Amino acid sequence: MYTKLWLDYDVKDNGINVSVPESLKGNAIAQNAARELKSCKYLKDLDVSLKLVNDENLNEEGYRITKNGRKVCICATSESGLIYGAFRFIALSRLGMEDGTVTEVPASKLRMLNHWDNMDGSIERGYSGNSFFFVCFIFFVFSLLYSLIIKFSPGYISSLISS
Repeated sequence: MYTKLWLDYDVKDNGINVSVPESLKGNAIAQNAARELKSCKYLKDLDVSLKLVNDENLNEEGYRITKNGRKVCICATSESGLIYGAFRFIALSRLGMEDGTVTEVPASKLRMLNHWDNMDGSIERGYSGNSFFFVCFIFFVFSLLYSLIIKFSPGYISSLISS
């Protein structure tokens, strides 16, 4: 059995207020960040602001999360940083984040593996179908089993002995 860890929520709208900058109203990534925050059942009675900032201490995917009572500000220099910050805030909230500031700046500009594959092959927030990791893994296992069956079948072994 598996769990969905900190993404274990299925609420249409938890009632928190999420403000998105006017410049990002049509941006799909920023809208997804807002939707994730609004659908998390673990977030209640909060005012969350997503803000784009010019901060030389944050790279393109870095973010700063500031929590002060009911007010939360997720600041980033790009929409990518905003969605990473939103998911990090959800994770920290599950861990009981107290008032304060968290700043994270990834060492690598591009995260190569940021997949959320479930053990049944489905993907959390899977916008492009099922997991290819599980398809490849299952193919590998079946190929390995098939080769072992062929190699160690009695007919194969007797053909090696008689040769």
